[in-house]
Order: sequence, then structure tokens, then C-alpha cells
Amino acid sequence: MRLLAVVFIAMATVMACGCMDSMNDGAGAPTPGAMPTAEPVPAAPTAPSYPTAEPLPTYRPVQNITPVPPDANDPIIGTWRWSDANNNVSIYQFNADGTFQRRDEDRNMTVYLGVWERKGPDTYFLIYNTPTPGVSIETITYHPAASRMARGPDVYTRV
Repeated sequence: MRLLAVVFIAMATVMACGCMDSMNDGAGAPTPGAMPTAEPVPAAPTAPSYPTAEPLPTYRPVQNITPVPPDANDPIIGTWRWSDANNNVSIYQFNADGTFQRRDEDRNMTVYLGVWERKGPDTYFLIYNTPTPGVSIETITYHPAASRMARGPDVYTRV
């Protein structure tokens, strides 16, 4: 019974001091000196969204990236001299591993490195670096009867 009396007196003292006012259902102003109520936690900020004019880049794996090695007996393997109607001359060295070098005879001996691939019975595709625009892509045709190659009016003769 004594315990009940002590609890009753403690509760009466707390209520008389106004400590219980801030623990109501949220209505009314808190009493000075009362226990503060918990503030609501703000939601986490969301990432800003930026308008885009184009879709964002997406990873797409490349298919069929394993090149077929050239035939070691391919007819273009070797050294060729290229010339055009303006008498510009370049030397092309086609290698059996699908690479080639081009050296310009009349343009400060500039050397270009590239790769070649057979695209048809007598058609070849060349890709190589150049100072401008940076990459050159050419299609050349091999003429077996004449043992020469051509790209439009330009002629390649075996050296």
C-alpha cells in the first residue's frame, strides 16, 4: 500500500509541475521546461532529374568480334605501289597477319598503320590512321588477270 501511495504522490507532483502537458496528443503549446516532443524526420532528398536530349549511353556487347585470319597465300600480301592521276605515290606493305603500312613517297615520308580484311572474292577493306580526319576507310579491288589492284581510278601495282 505504501508503494501505491508513493507512486500516486510522484504522479501528482509531475502533473502539478506541468511536465505532462507536452506528452499529450500534440494539441496545444508545450509548457516551458516540459520535455520536448520528437520532431518528424524529414524524408531523404531525391536525386535531381536532369532533362536529356538523347538517351543515355548503354552497354551493348559487340557480336562476332573474332576476325578470321587472312590466308597466308592471299594475293595482296606483299608490297604494292599506289599512284593517282596527280602522280602522288604511296607504298603499301600488306602483311599475312592482316596488318599493313602505307608510306607516302611525296608527303614527307609519312607512315600510316592499318588493318586489312578480305570482304569478297576480289574485294578488300582497309582501315588506317591519318592525321586528318583521323581514320581512313578504303575499299580496293584486286584484278587477278592483271595482277593489280584499283580503288576508283587509282592503281596499285606490285613492286
